Amino acid sequence: MSQRQQKKLQRNDNETVRKKKQNWSKDDSKLWNSMKKSDSPNKHNLSKKRNRTKFKNHLNESKATKKRQRNDDETVRKKKCSSNSSANDSNLLKGNIFVDLTVAKRKTKHREDKSYATLLSWRNGWYNEIPVKAENAMLSLLFPYGEKERGMMKDQPPSRVSEIRESCLEYGMQLEQALSLRRSYMKFLNPKIKSMTQLGLGHITKIQDSATLFEKAIEKYLKKYDIGYITEHQQRRQINKHNQTPFPPTPDFKLTRTVTLTSIQPKEDNDGFSEERRHINWIEAKMFYGSSIIPRGTKNAVGSILVTAEKYVKNYGPGAFIFSFGCGTQLKAALRALGISVLDAHPLDLRAMKSHQRKWCGNKKGEILP
Repeated sequence: MSQRQQKKLQRNDNETVRKKKQNWSKDDSKLWNSMKKSDSPNKHNLSKKRNRTKFKNHLNESKATKKRQRNDDETVRKKKCSSNSSANDSNLLKGNIFVDLTVAKRKTKHREDKSYATLLSWRNGWYNEIPVKAENAMLSLLFPYGEKERGMMKDQPPSRVSEIRESCLEYGMQLEQALSLRRSYMKFLNPKIKSMTQLGLGHITKIQDSATLFEKAIEKYLKKYDIGYITEHQQRRQINKHNQTPFPPTPDFKLTRTVTLTSIQPKEDNDGFSEERRHINWIEAKMFYGSSIIPRGTKNAVGSILVTAEKYVKNYGPGAFIFSFGCGTQLKAALRALGISVLDAHPLDLRAMKSHQRKWCGNKKGEILP
C-alpha cells in the first residue's frame, strides 16, 4: 500500500471517529485522545485496530455500568414508595386517617398500588327498616285474591292504590316498597310460573332494562369516586377465556382492590342514624325491596339472596348489597351476620331508571305503579 493510500485511509478513520464522538462522554473522549496520542504515525494498521477495539470494549463497559446504576436507583425508589404506601395503609386500617372521597380523590400513584384501600362514603336514608310484623300486615291488602292476584298496580282501581298508600303511612313503609313486596310475593305464591310476564307484571325485557339502568347508576357513582371494579359481563368473559371450572360466582361489581366503605345507617328503632365502617370486595345490585317474609331458598329473586351472599363471601370475602327500595329488618340482620353491608339507593342518580319505568309501569299522571 502506497503512502498516499495510507493517508487517505487515515483521513476516513478520523472522520468516522469524529462523528461518533458527538455522543461520547468526557471521560471516554479523554481515553480516546490519550490512546490516539500514544500512537506514532509510523505504527502499523494492526496497532490502530487494537486501540479501536480496546476503546470500543471500554465504551460498552461504561454503558453497562450506567444501565446497572439506573436499575439500582429505580429499585431503591420503588422500595421507598412501597414502604410509604404500607405505612399509609396501616394508618387507614387503624382509623387514624380518614379522607372522604367527596373531598379528595386518590392520586394516580395510589391507584397503582394494589394494596391501597380506597375509601367510599354512602348515605342510606330514603327508607326505614321494615319489621316482619309490618310486612305481614300489608299482605292482606296487597293480596285480596290470594294466589290469583295478577297485574301491575297501574291497572288497578285508583281507590285500591289510595288504600295501600294509607296503610304504608301506618306501618312506616313507602309505596314503592309495598308494591315491590307485592311483586316478589306474587312470584313466591306461584313458583310454577317462571316469567313475570305471565303474572302480568310487565314484559321481561323492560324489567331487565330497568335493572340495567339501576346498575348503570351504581357504576356512575363508583366512577365518580374512582373506585376500580370489574363488571359481571367482564368477569364472565375472563372466566370463559381461561376455561375456569367450576364456574365461580359473579357479582355485579367485583372491586379491583379492597374498599373501606363508610355508610350512614338508620338505627334499629329508625330513630336517627349511625356511622358504620366495613371493608368490601364486591357489590351486588338488587332493583327491588328486600323482603324478610319470603323464605330462604325459594325460586325467586328474594329467596335466593342469602344463598348467593354466602357464595360471594366464600369466594371473595365481605361485600355489599344495594337494594333500590331498602330492606326488611330480618333479612338485613342475616346479611350483616355474614359480614355484608346493606345499602339503599339514596345517593344514586335514578332519573334514567325512573324515566324508563314511567314508560311501561306508570299511570297517566306519571306515577310509577309496577
